[in-house]
Amino acid sequence: MKCWHCKSDLIWGGDHDIEDLDTDGDGILTNLSCSNKKCNTQVEVYHYFDNEEEQTKHFAEGFHSGDWKSDN
Repeated sequence: MKCWHCKSDLIWGGDHDIEDLDTDGDGILTNLSCSNKKCNTQVEVYHYFDNEEEQTKHFAEGFHSGDWKSDN
């Protein structure tokens, strides 16, 4: 995945359960940062689950495994 500002690779920083953040709904918050230190961009991606089946599917497929590819 590329940075919107400078097109450098984004680095996966971790995932957190959205329910832990006292928001409505279940899902995952993913933290990404730009690999270009001069850019200094931070990205948060919120992915909400519609139902328990979708949540189970993402975890089973390794949704938060950290295997981000630069062409995503």
